[in-house]
Amino acid sequence: MYGSGNTHMNEWLYLSIFTIYSINSVIEDVLSFRVRLHEIALGIAVVLAVRAIMGDGGWMEALASGAIGALVFLVVEKASKGRLGAGDIWFSAFIGVSFGFWTWDLGLLAAAALAAAWVCALSLSGRRGALRQIRIPFVPFMFAGAIAVALYRGLSR
Repeated sequence: MYGSGNTHMNEWLYLSIFTIYSINSVIEDVLSFRVRLHEIALGIAVVLAVRAIMGDGGWMEALASGAIGALVFLVVEKASKGRLGAGDIWFSAFIGVSFGFWTWDLGLLAAAALAAAWVCALSLSGRRGALRQIRIPFVPFMFAGAIAVALYRGLSR
């Protein structure tokens, strides 16, 4: 997390804000492979505003972490020829703004591992030929990875 004055309570506050603004996006991505970008943008704005109001510093660092998260996913989206959507890019930025680069980084690794396990389970279930046609909602995996890393970091202090 950011800022020298950042308390343990503030970290739980940011985790709560992230969770509240993410739940609908997770459900929507699973059901329709879409997320409402304005909800994610509002979540980003709320986290940045709370960081500024709390005075724990780091809102500019949070903004930079969110920008890095979005840019990395934008590059991946271009390289994968559109397999990632705008919701994935914005959600990546939301993780960066909420938790910082290191949680974003480790959370992404956890998300990739969860998604890979899900794909392996599908292939073992006999749907191997259909795997090329299956669309994977990535926001739920990113959410789970970010929450797991944030909780691990918060509880290990």
